[in-house]
Amino acid sequence: MKFLLSAYACEPDKGSEPGVGWEWAMAYRQLGEVWVITRANNREPIENWEQQNGKSGINWIYHDCGPALLWLKRRGLPTLLYYFQWQREILEVARKLHKKVGFSAVHHITFVQHKIPSFLYLLGIPFVFGPLAGSDNTPRNFLEIYSPIERIKERLRYLIERIQPLLPFCRNAIKNATVLLAATRANQKFLLRYFGRSSILKPAMVIDPPKRVATRKANSTKLRLVFAGRLLGWKGLWLAFQALAKYTGINRIVPGLELEFHIIGAGPEEIRLRKLAETLKIQPWLRWSTWLPQEDLFDCFQNSDALVFPSLHDSGGMVVLEANAQSCPAIVLDLGGPSLTVKDGFNGFLIKAGNVDQVISDLAKAFDRIHEIKRSNCILATREFTREALANYLCKFYYEVLNIKTAD
Repeated sequence: MKFLLSAYACEPDKGSEPGVGWEWAMAYRQLGEVWVITRANNREPIENWEQQNGKSGINWIYHDCGPALLWLKRRGLPTLLYYFQWQREILEVARKLHKKVGFSAVHHITFVQHKIPSFLYLLGIPFVFGPLAGSDNTPRNFLEIYSPIERIKERLRYLIERIQPLLPFCRNAIKNATVLLAATRANQKFLLRYFGRSSILKPAMVIDPPKRVATRKANSTKLRLVFAGRLLGWKGLWLAFQALAKYTGINRIVPGLELEFHIIGAGPEEIRLRKLAETLKIQPWLRWSTWLPQEDLFDCFQNSDALVFPSLHDSGGMVVLEANAQSCPAIVLDLGGPSLTVKDGFNGFLIKAGNVDQVISDLAKAFDRIHEIKRSNCILATREFTREALANYLCKFYYEVLNIKTAD
């Protein structure tokens, strides 16, 4: 079988969208012959990887828009405008390839979102669109915890979500896809409500099998918490700080209690969060780092009792899997991508996003109970998100859903 993939973002040894594009492309190798159309600026990291690790076995097709658009992009042209034009241009590239190769199916992978369409359904072969994200929004009753600027941004997200179904390019791509993959339950609901299309729930994240296992043992008088990510309103640190204040208030009488909450990241909310920490009088337990090398970050996970990641609308949340891979349990809200990677009471705790006070209270309770989680469970939970697991999923998907028998 011959497969054509569209992966605008695709780089080895990267997280977020580039990592998704790379891992899905590599997983596809198990199915048959693979061609990937990606941006020309991904050529260097891909070729460097192949020089160090041997040929990937993928036929790479590099494409960028013309010099004028590239010039504008480097001088502030919004990425999504450039991306839209790139999607339009690769249709002709794909048509020429299809005429020469004869593909069994085409799959749009990155960007992992439905706000900008793909035009590859026009090839006239089975078209897989997704995993799609973009409809994970902050529950409205949590907007009160945001700064005024963050509230405006969130309301713009709500508005864009309502406008998108009216745009013909978006409607055509979603309506004409053979199969839609949705990155989260919220995106499944969005596709069904506004486009009348059912979709298959499939998270986009892929992680390497863990190479080491933490030796840290639970200690009821020591609590090491960590957060890793950009300091943005919707990442939920405001909730975590309130929960920490509640937890320390309850446990002040515990003799010898040692507590540290390590904040790793930078962003526009940092000043507001530092002021909140002063108001809540939790500064003695906080440690701040703007960034850590990956090895140091993984060491931090291994030496922590829990990753605290109360994000309010993350379609991915790769950091949760990264922490689990280092035997570190995760405490997350029952929203978006993290809710699909954490099994409550097994590899962490899922906090229902009912209302602000309830979440704060439940986070504090989770801090108190985190030592109940077996660290070995975290390793087990990552197995369904490895590249091998994805390859097996794709083989089964093509056979059962599209009746295409792959090389495996």
